[in-house]
Amino acid sequence: MSVVNQFYDFVIYLSFFIGLLKYKHLSSELKYIFYFVSFGVFTELFTGIYKAFWMKNTLPIGHFYIPISFLFLGLFYRLQLKNYINQKVLIGIISAFLTFSLINVIFIQSLFEFANITGALSAIILCVFSILLFAKIMSEAKIEKLWAEPIIWFNLGILFYHAGNFFFYILFNYSLTVSNEFALNTVYFNWIVGLLFYVLIIIGFWKQSKSKSVEKKL
Repeated sequence: MSVVNQFYDFVIYLSFFIGLLKYKHLSSELKYIFYFVSFGVFTELFTGIYKAFWMKNTLPIGHFYIPISFLFLGLFYRLQLKNYINQKVLIGIISAFLTFSLINVIFIQSLFEFANITGALSAIILCVFSILLFAKIMSEAKIEKLWAEPIIWFNLGILFYHAGNFFFYILFNYSLTVSNEFALNTVYFNWIVGLLFYVLIIIGFWKQSKSKSVEKKL
């Protein structure tokens, strides 16, 4: 598990450094993807310090990571879905989730409980946003070569990752009642999904740089 975890961290850091190198080429919408990745890196570093100097139970971190990471991706979709979905609806959904996340910590789940409720809800909302963005892209038919566009890679990664996350969050507590081995397998599954997600993010960053370079030459 230690080796897998280290490789997972390496891919996250790699996506951050590639995004940092290509940051100037990113549109205002795609910068939210970079902020999301940056926050993931910050969380990984903070978690290491937290475990070393405070306590091994890192469950409280999840209650903060989920709403903040959702906010970055929610703002990304708010810009991408403008003129397709009413902005007031999108802002309302984002605000409602953030409010519920606060209510969840205060009244429903302790900081020291696994944040499966907000995690599952965040995942399903982002999956819906992702599907809506694909629907917008298909209906507008402005993109001739889909796989050459960074937005396709980012959106595909978000859809795949959060679809996997949804099942991880809703089944994790149940998996603990089955066996520790089964629960461990769900963690490995989550890592594999996460690795694929960050690989797609890396491809998206790289595609954005290339597309911007072509535009400048033209």
